[in-house]
Amino acid sequence: VFRESQRLKLDLEEILDIAIKSLLESGFYEWIQPTSEAVKLAFKLRKLGHRDNIDNLLYAASITNNMIFLTMNKNFKNFLLKEGYKVNNLMSHTQLLLKIK
Repeated sequence: VFRESQRLKLDLEEILDIAIKSLLESGFYEWIQPTSEAVKLAFKLRKLGHRDNIDNLLYAASITNNMIFLTMNKNFKNFLLKEGYKVNNLMSHTQLLLKIK
């Protein structure tokens, strides 16, 4: 979104305020704290070669909390498959929308 807004020369400040308010106040999202188990799994993924620590933490938290991990990162999914990790909890936004309709 950030890169696209720069390309189109859009100021997203007002939209960003609305989006943040929606995230924090809607009650739709469940906020979680990563457990030590999740941090260890994220570190293991990093040691195996996946350099995006945010993806690693989000994936690990989704595994330890039995949650859906919303991602469009096919490279990460392929990395997980190659390393023998489950990916049935990974969904694209399109898959999620189809599931909730």
